[in-house]
Amino acid sequence: MKTLTIAYAPPDEKIARRLAEDLQQNAFTFAEIGKNTVLVAVISPDGIKDADLQATIASALDAGANIVLIETKPTPLPAMIDHITPISLHSGYKLRAVLHEVERVADDNAPSPMVVLTPALRRRNLRFGLIFGGSIFVLFALYTVAIALFDIEAPIEDFERLYTRDAATINAFAQEYIPVSSEQAANFQTTVEGINRELATIVVATATQAAAEGGFTPQPTGQIIITEELSEVRQLATSGALERGLETAAAERGEQDDIAATATQAAATANAALEAQNQTVTAAAQE
Repeated sequence: MKTLTIAYAPPDEKIARRLAEDLQQNAFTFAEIGKNTVLVAVISPDGIKDADLQATIASALDAGANIVLIETKPTPLPAMIDHITPISLHSGYKLRAVLHEVERVADDNAPSPMVVLTPALRRRNLRFGLIFGGSIFVLFALYTVAIALFDIEAPIEDFERLYTRDAATINAFAQEYIPVSSEQAANFQTTVEGINRELATIVVATATQAAAEGGFTPQPTGQIIITEELSEVRQLATSGALERGLETAAAERGEQDDIAATATQAAATANAALEAQNQTVTAAAQE
């Protein structure tokens, strides 16, 4: 069970002392404001204007203490405590309601109070803002002076050289498919549709990977010289394309061999039949 602190302004001293006595008789003890303390604040329209009472409430909020408001008369609440519903004593002294609320917020398992923008928190935020903003301004000034004195600028030429190199790398792989005459341009759509889609995918992937690995600049002779070692991705793409090409060629050669074998067999059969016919004609002539 948490300890209590009672706060009030001079106009509410009488009711505050009565509350303190009743709370002590119900086993509550009093201590200075802290995180494990519940502040019981007695407020009224005149009392809430008291600077000491306002400072005590703000200190409790800064310490993370729960607050119970006891309202002797209808009182407009300041912004920092307007989220707390006061216990009204307008129509009489309600000790049971006060005890119930104090026991609820004084329990060790009671939820933590809401963080409120108190004057102290405002000052801390202002100091932090000034320090942070001042640091940014100093850094900005230093960078501005450094740029002016040391001629610091973005490496635009390096960027353009890299972009040019990457574009040249990709174009080198795609140059076989780029039309170079009016006739080729007119037939370009047909040419594209005739390109093996799988091969085109390999070309694009290989070109993109080459550009990412550092790229190269095509030589004036038209030969492509790669300055970087082929990565595993590019090796797989190249070997895969070569393997599929060899398989296709082998299949075509197999079909051609079958056709040749069939033609040879047909020729041999025809020659045998012709030889047999010649023998028959010769025998008939001799008779």
